[in-house]
Amino acid sequence: MACMSMVGYILGLGDRHPSNLMLDRLTGKIVHIDFGDCFDVAMTREKFPEKIPFRLTRMLVKAMEVTGIEGNYRFTCERVLRLLRANRESLLAVLEAFVYDPVISWRLLE
Repeated sequence: MACMSMVGYILGLGDRHPSNLMLDRLTGKIVHIDFGDCFDVAMTREKFPEKIPFRLTRMLVKAMEVTGIEGNYRFTCERVLRLLRANRESLLAVLEAFVYDPVISWRLLE
């Protein structure tokens, strides 16, 4: 969850709510689904714009280990941000394809 929180923050991924999180009951791993609101589209929509960089509700914090956000969650967030910063050229090269994607341009004009 920490990794996707930080990646989602960098990508401007919105519309994060419990219905867009899938939980593996055996491992406890969380997978994010529904990536329709990305690149800050959610922040600019007229109806229910996003006001937060990523979702971290009390319900999600209570589901974490005893240390809450001060344990593995915080450590992983910091590490992911360092890795993304260290590899920003590669990340920007991958994301550059979306700049020229006509489907993304069409969605942004909606």
